[in-house]
Amino acid sequence: MLLGLGGAQRLHAIEAGWLRRVRDCRLYAYEFDPHPFKCEVPEAGYWTANHAIVPLSVTSMGDLLDRHVEAGIEFRIVRNLWPLIDAIIATGLDFSIIRKANAEPRQYESADLCL
Repeated sequence: MLLGLGGAQRLHAIEAGWLRRVRDCRLYAYEFDPHPFKCEVPEAGYWTANHAIVPLSVTSMGDLLDRHVEAGIEFRIVRNLWPLIDAIIATGLDFSIIRKANAEPRQYESADLCL
């Protein structure tokens, strides 16, 4: 079971090597007028505009771990993402994996994964 044990309906996961970057990150949310944008990849939520857009507002997101707690999102830290990626794919759940190219190499064979 990947979700539900802690009551979360959403899971974000990072490799342990990225934890310091997450803790040090200063992330800002930009609010834009939605009219100039068009959806490029609906399943990933990618929206683009054909010209420069000035934000309506810019808000600091603060501590990202706190934001996960506030939003009820499970934040999982793993040594290697590949076992989790394979387990999620096997469930048939909808998912998004951004920056998978930055993951550590596989350290096991898929057949060795037990759920």
